[in-house]
Amino acid sequence: MVSQQTETFEILAVQSRVYSRFHTRGTQWKVRLNPPLFSEISPAPDPVTHFVDSVNDLFEYVLEDVGGGVMFGITIHNEIIQSDTPIGFSFRRKDPLSSDVL
Repeated sequence: MVSQQTETFEILAVQSRVYSRFHTRGTQWKVRLNPPLFSEISPAPDPVTHFVDSVNDLFEYVLEDVGGGVMFGITIHNEIIQSDTPIGFSFRRKDPLSSDVL
């Protein structure tokens, strides 16, 4: 898939993957959250607010065409500082998913 970009995130890769532990096939997305946009007219938003907005935009985009019973998991890691420990959560149903879960 060709790289796609929105204001808050960029899709770097999408691939189908087998999750043998769960006896299922899924889709793995590799994305980069974009830094906040600001100018002399509008100052940079609060970093936490920007992160939450970016994650909500990503969830909305990735999960727009899937049913409520679909399982979803996420891992977030720092690509620049590899020694940072990744954070995330295991597979959960899509219906109650939001950035508040993170």
